[in-house]
Amino acid sequence: MPHGQVVGIWYSVQILKVIVSPGCVIGSACGMDKDVMKRLFLSHGVPTPKHVALGWDEIDGSLAGIETMIRYPAFVKLANLGSSVGIGRATNQVSLKAALHYAAEFDDKVIVEPAIEAREIECGVLGNEDPEVSVPGEIVTHGGFYDYETKYIADTADLVVPAPLSDIQRSRTGQLAVKAYQALGCAGLARVELLLDRKTGGLSVNEVNPMPGFTSISMYPRMWGCSGVPYPALVERLIDLAFERHSRGRRVRFDCRLRVVGSKDCPKRCSVPTFRGVSRGRFAGTARNIRTVLGICLTVSISRVYHVHTLVRRIEVDTPLKPTHSSFVDTSMPAI
Repeated sequence: MPHGQVVGIWYSVQILKVIVSPGCVIGSACGMDKDVMKRLFLSHGVPTPKHVALGWDEIDGSLAGIETMIRYPAFVKLANLGSSVGIGRATNQVSLKAALHYAAEFDDKVIVEPAIEAREIECGVLGNEDPEVSVPGEIVTHGGFYDYETKYIADTADLVVPAPLSDIQRSRTGQLAVKAYQALGCAGLARVELLLDRKTGGLSVNEVNPMPGFTSISMYPRMWGCSGVPYPALVERLIDLAFERHSRGRRVRFDCRLRVVGSKDCPKRCSVPTFRGVSRGRFAGTARNIRTVLGICLTVSISRVYHVHTLVRRIEVDTPLKPTHSSFVDTSMPAI
């Protein structure tokens, strides 16, 4: 979902005590910004391709600096949009500048990464504190790279499940997927994209998608189907995980009652109004199942509507981009 609107939706419904899946605000927010996501990977020891992040107004003055840090060929991506929108491949400074300016039409912050000759491996993660991983899958393209046209227009890529990997590679894929999932603080579900270097055999995490496609033919349900969890059971698991998170969240106190050391009671209370009991009452019983299902439908359907709407608005309305306050940063090393 573009520019993190799904995070705002999840945060809003959580305030209203609506149970939504996956509904993990922090994991989704971090997963929406590829620059922030990669910084967290590095701080948690998760291998990921080095990258450079810069604002749209820093492009022309940063070309030489980018070339010293990232070798050609390189990929230019948006920091805050999915579905490979605005992605471009650069082989020299001319194509780099063109790709950067094109990407800046869709986002205020862009990133540059080295192009790695690798297999694209995907893994589904499911769970809260103790996540599980699915069998890995692989996206096989026939020439070029996995851009928006290949995904949704030409439809020339093959989705192979399970991916042809050795036992060691499969085990390492699952370990890295869980580590990346936990580094972002994700909960509920996510699809982790990994790169398997064809030359060295090394594995690295490309990105984490906290709200993957969820149709019956999408990669995430297909991987779990091959793992012994069919689509209906997967939906049930997500609902159970949502209730689990909600039950744990109800343990958190909102009345700000202050306990005094040595006192037998709680004589002090701050002026913050209590929210205890808001989710109780006549609608707390049967209606909670309805609210959960509505939350899942809201998350999945509205995200697709906003995605299409934003793309159309970006194309049809020629509005000048506003400058950002981001700076040219080399994030090849941990910066947190």
